Amino acid sequence: MSLRASSTGIAITNPLVLYRALISTRQIDPDPAQHRLAIHLAKLYDQLKDYEPEIEYGQRLEQISKVVDQKQEAASPSDTIIGTRGVWHSLLTQKEKRESLALTKVLNSHEAALKLNSPKGLMLHGEVGTGKSMLIDLFADCLPNRKKRRWHFNTFMLDTFARLEQIRHQRISMTIPSGQAQQQEDYSLLWLARSLIKTSPILFLDEFQLPDRAASKIMSNLMTRFFQLGGVLIATSNRMPEELAKAAGMEFTPPPTRMESLAWRLGLVGGERAAGRSENMFAGRGEFASFLELLKARCEVWEMGGGKDYRRREVEESLNPQEAVEFAEEPGSWQDAATVVESNLSQEESTPANSSETIAPLKYFIKPALGTESTTEFLAGFHSTLLEVASLPPTTTSIPWTSTTLRVYGRIVPVPRRYSGITHWTFAELCQTELGPADYITLASTFHTLILTDVPVLTVLQKNEARRFITLLDALYEARCKLLISAAAGPDELFFPEPKTPQSRSPRAGSPSKSTSTSTSTST
Repeated sequence: MSLRASSTGIAITNPLVLYRALISTRQIDPDPAQHRLAIHLAKLYDQLKDYEPEIEYGQRLEQISKVVDQKQEAASPSDTIIGTRGVWHSLLTQKEKRESLALTKVLNSHEAALKLNSPKGLMLHGEVGTGKSMLIDLFADCLPNRKKRRWHFNTFMLDTFARLEQIRHQRISMTIPSGQAQQQEDYSLLWLARSLIKTSPILFLDEFQLPDRAASKIMSNLMTRFFQLGGVLIATSNRMPEELAKAAGMEFTPPPTRMESLAWRLGLVGGERAAGRSENMFAGRGEFASFLELLKARCEVWEMGGGKDYRRREVEESLNPQEAVEFAEEPGSWQDAATVVESNLSQEESTPANSSETIAPLKYFIKPALGTESTTEFLAGFHSTLLEVASLPPTTTSIPWTSTTLRVYGRIVPVPRRYSGITHWTFAELCQTELGPADYITLASTFHTLILTDVPVLTVLQKNEARRFITLLDALYEARCKLLISAAAGPDELFFPEPKTPQSRSPRAGSPSKSTSTSTSTST
């Protein structure tokens, strides 16, 4: 579905006008929650269409760069006192360093960032499939400001890691006195923030999350500096801001006040509260809570109501077998199974099936239990679909797979099976090994189709595998890579199933032992 209005010689740039145009042309269905958000985006549009951060901080960052970037030479005792170029030069150099240090402290301060007058951004959260990304992408396309950029969060973090590594290598190649090494380290995120301000002071992040402590630490420090320099963040997330800490393995606790910090350091706070505060400080929870407070201050938190999952509705509407066959015959018309599977992982619970047939996306096959009557039917249907995907004659007995390798950030990732733009992996090969977002993004951008087989029902003891799986699905969805999948259960029963009670020993409708191979469709 295209989100672009018909070309009539006049470009529609107001997001509310464009949203209403899409409804009037029946490209999308009317939705009250989406309409309320479109009204708010129109107000934000007026604030950001001509926005550029003040150049004051940019000039000061240039000053920091001159002080830090210059190659340091070993200083002699006389250099330390007056410098080789004279007393006045040494005094000016020391003055610049003091000013740079003072500016650095300001840019690192959460309290100072809370008092900024730059335009507020937006933190949009809500259930999957409600249209969050669609409206934010529409808003990003409408905004005439050229200094903007839209990232998926995983891609943004990979780029951040790569640039930090590049800075580290540059620092190693320089001759820096040991006393200034830490200073260089502190300036790395300032450099990144300055780069963001120069190229994209209006930053769009889709699927904003804090998956671990490392990402939490980097995002906290980087975004604090980004806000301090006048940056505006517009992000979408499936979690409320307070719930972001759960994914990072931390609980949200208010940051300690100055008096509480002083009392803790002097040992005046005892008992359970002292132990909790000690853990809070050393584990970084107080700093994380400060970042969440800053995030709320610099972004208006907006909950996407409605709760209607349009991607799931498209799956249910496509259950007509004849329509599914016609849809599948159109080249490039598949929908990723990721759109349905992803919604179930974000809820982290299993929804019991209410019908005798499990609803599944197109190219999603449910593998029956071994030895059942439907096993032969499943194998025949799955093999037939494989040949269809590979554009091979129906009489072909096997696909001529070959192995290859991919280079990901200097690492060699072996690809066990590939054929004509298609790659085939088992779940164990792809999600139970040491692979991550960079590997999945590279796979999704290299191949047009990924075949994933033997996906098990994931329990709470397999959260690492589940997280890799959802990261893979995100990468496939972003790259519009097609997905063919065979799993032990339907999407509603695949993630974190509830333990069975003694009263539920009889087979449940839609369970893997009763299911037959199902093929239904959904649209991207």
